[in-house]
Amino acid sequence: MEVSTNTHLVVNGNAHLVVKDGRFINNGIFQSGNGTVTLLGSASAANSAIGGDSISVFHNLKINKNNNGSPLTQNIQVDNELQMSDGYLDLNGFNLTLGSAAGQIQGETSTAFITGTNGGEIIKTLNVNAPNNLNPGNIGASITSSANLGNTTVRRGHSPQMINGTSGVRRYYNISPTNNSNLNASLRLTYFDHELNGLVEANLEPWRNKGAYWENYPVNSSDAATNYVETTNIDSFSLWTLGHGSLKLLVKAFLEGPYNTTNTSMNDALRTGGALPTTEPYTALNYTLKEGIGSSTSSAVLSTTGNNAIVDWLMLELRDASNPTVIVTSCPVLLQRDGDIVGLDGTSEVRFSRAAAASYYLVLKHRNHLGIMSANPIALNGQLGALIDFSDPNMSVYTLGTSPPLKSENGVMLLWAGDANGDGTINATDTNTEWRPQNGQPYIYMTSKADMNMDGTVNAVDINLFWRINNSKQTQLPSN
Repeated sequence: MEVSTNTHLVVNGNAHLVVKDGRFINNGIFQSGNGTVTLLGSASAANSAIGGDSISVFHNLKINKNNNGSPLTQNIQVDNELQMSDGYLDLNGFNLTLGSAAGQIQGETSTAFITGTNGGEIIKTLNVNAPNNLNPGNIGASITSSANLGNTTVRRGHSPQMINGTSGVRRYYNISPTNNSNLNASLRLTYFDHELNGLVEANLEPWRNKGAYWENYPVNSSDAATNYVETTNIDSFSLWTLGHGSLKLLVKAFLEGPYNTTNTSMNDALRTGGALPTTEPYTALNYTLKEGIGSSTSSAVLSTTGNNAIVDWLMLELRDASNPTVIVTSCPVLLQRDGDIVGLDGTSEVRFSRAAAASYYLVLKHRNHLGIMSANPIALNGQLGALIDFSDPNMSVYTLGTSPPLKSENGVMLLWAGDANGDGTINATDTNTEWRPQNGQPYIYMTSKADMNMDGTVNAVDINLFWRINNSKQTQLPSN
């Protein structure tokens, strides 16, 4: 059977038009009234299309296709309910608009669903003010925010997005509010198991497209049984999807300057003295950051005491496995007293969001210590691997020339202190251009780089204990 309107088809009142094992083709004018059009039966998708020359506007549209589907061959609009009972609606490169305030999807499940791997989107526009777990049109993206987002359009598509060279799930959401700043929002993204696209469900994390790159957001809550992942602390919206998490690392290292051989930890005098900045310093110091530029930690993180107290900011790089002069990505991190290197929340593992799962050389840099690099590429992915411990004498590190790459202190390996000007060599330049002008002057974190023991003062201790002993040491990093 085929319902084909080449002139004028009117569904009066609450009438119910059933199309069994056939197509709905509109080449003229279709008026849906308050009625329902149902596509019923087991005919193949090719014989169950919804299309025609004209865009059909339905009041209610019901799909009950006994595990088969109905593809669109034209854009359509549903002003009240798209009722998914069985089978699927294939967007097939066309758009489904949920019109009016009431337009919504009902009954969508893993056996009655909307898809569209060849393109096309579900579109819902709604005025959104201080939403509380609001799911516009039941599209599958639930928003919470105390802000007034104004007129907001949510689009859902099913083409997998490429995230740093890795494909995400077969579902994305593009959220476009009129007011799109300072939202402090949370977002719950839903999906079906058949949309996982080969990804491990337990490893799914939210990703947001920032234009030039994708940014990974942490999982606030998730449930594999009900198929959702939620994240929080969102300032603004754009294109979102789910994919495998960013590259995760457990890293440890000690700096020679603040290291205390008695308790095998580092002093946190810069933190206790209030000298540590909450914003990463490496951009202003002209290091090459590719992630986390201008990012910040919190005063609460810098208030932590004990072994997890923050000693200073560090910078980590991932370098190409076939050419270690090429920096693939880099980010600022925090160093704890016990040598653990953590994210900017002060506790989580290090994460890189702009690199695909692969093997990389790992580089560690500090503003007045010589940098160091792993001797071999390290395989990284969305799973936490073994601890990468630069303080372990058994770890192989990259070596250039005759300078020892690390200092050994009672079997603990330390990064050499003394490179106050950050040029990769400890020599007279560090003394003349950094230590002499700073000696005895008021301490300023960004300019008092000759504070080698990191006690918050620049004085004779720094030059006598570190520069004189470490003079002529050189960085062990391939030039880039």
